[in-house]
Amino acid sequence: MPMNVTCPRCHIAFTVEHFLADVPVLELADPGQPELIAEAVEDEAEGGPFDHEIERAANADDPAYTIQQRIVAALLLRALADCKPSVIDAIAAVLTLTLLLPFVVGVGFLAVVVMYYPLAWGNRLFGGGNGGLLYLLPTGLMLIVSGFKNLGQDETIKAERKGGKLSSLKLGRLHDTFAGGILTTLLMAGLLLGWQAGLLYYAPKTCDLSFEPTAGQAWLLTLDTVSFNSLLGFLDTVGAGMPQREASVWSDTIFHIFQTAYGALAALFGYQLYQRWRLRRLLDGVPDPLAGAGEVVQWVNNLCRGDRAWARLLFDEVMFLTLAALYVGGRWDETRIFARRFPWMRIAPEVRRLFLDRDGGAIFPSG
Repeated sequence: MPMNVTCPRCHIAFTVEHFLADVPVLELADPGQPELIAEAVEDEAEGGPFDHEIERAANADDPAYTIQQRIVAALLLRALADCKPSVIDAIAAVLTLTLLLPFVVGVGFLAVVVMYYPLAWGNRLFGGGNGGLLYLLPTGLMLIVSGFKNLGQDETIKAERKGGKLSSLKLGRLHDTFAGGILTTLLMAGLLLGWQAGLLYYAPKTCDLSFEPTAGQAWLLTLDTVSFNSLLGFLDTVGAGMPQREASVWSDTIFHIFQTAYGALAALFGYQLYQRWRLRRLLDGVPDPLAGAGEVVQWVNNLCRGDRAWARLLFDEVMFLTLAALYVGGRWDETRIFARRFPWMRIAPEVRRLFLDRDGGAIFPSG
């Protein structure tokens, strides 16, 4: 069924089905095999710019499509396969998180150690006492928190390389949703945990604590912050005594910043899980990575004619899939019009250069 879509930037309304009407694939004017245009990609390794699987798909015996069309189809199918992990991939992700999370927590703790001793030495040299340069430690927290704004943002559709050769595409938010966004959020939380524990242990007076905690107490204070001040209260009820910090403006400010950061990460993690659950049906029916160019057109056609409004949820990504389907289908003029109608789509230049018509002309506008 047709899908009415409104561009979120230029506010132009159009129907996706208009671009995906059934039109026969254009035949090649030259019956011979077309040559790959060298300027399409950067040749960074001997033996060609593409990995073996993409080259195999590009050299398939299918004269209905140019080599460039088959390359785009193969890259797109590989990217979609990467977005749909298998059970083995899920197990590997869990194992990776299990190994990386303690390491990242340690990195956060070690970062405080690395900063603390030079700052403490500078205090003694310049007579800064217990404060002075050490206030850069809690202030450095703001730099970490400011980095959170990059999490969950829209990602550019770009090329992925292995060993210097082009092997796949990263499909923006689709890739982030299915292949790494959740892991990144958890690792950022681990980094923040290590930073807070190291800060409380090495610079308690700079944090305006009324006592100098042991390493264990510093971690308990950190976990209490994560639990929004419920852990220490529970420990008190079971008789596990723990010194309580005295409230002060500076101490409360530091702990509230940490709590806000943990809350933001928790909210982002929940949103990423929701998006993954919501988009679970998006990749249903994705063809095999070596299925061929025709399967790409058919799958994108069915996707964009569905009733789940993917084009309104993932505008750039679905518009790119639509454009790729038009291109692989040999509809050069419509693809060129589509590319010029939405020049601001987040597509990396090296991906744009892959789209060449049968005469070697660029589909995307230059500049």
